[in-house]
Amino acid sequence: MRPSLPASLLRHSLARNTFHQQRAVAAKRFATSSTEGAQQKAQDALASVQKNAGKFFGGVKNFLEPVGERAGQLLGCVYTFT
Repeated sequence: MRPSLPASLLRHSLARNTFHQQRAVAAKRFATSSTEGAQQKAQDALASVQKNAGKFFGGVKNFLEPVGERAGQLLGCVYTFT
């Protein structure tokens, strides 16, 4: 005699299959047929990120330059004493 599967296991399996089918339908419904608009949005987003990154790293450079100069002066003093 074969052992039977618990009913809860079958319920979970059925629920999981139904969930995956619903996700597949939703993905098809929201899929776009035109990629031109999506590509343009991606390019615009990338340009914006690059612009903001340039501003950020420029500010970091301006902040760290005096710190680097001061560290160099301190290291120079240490080497002259040794």
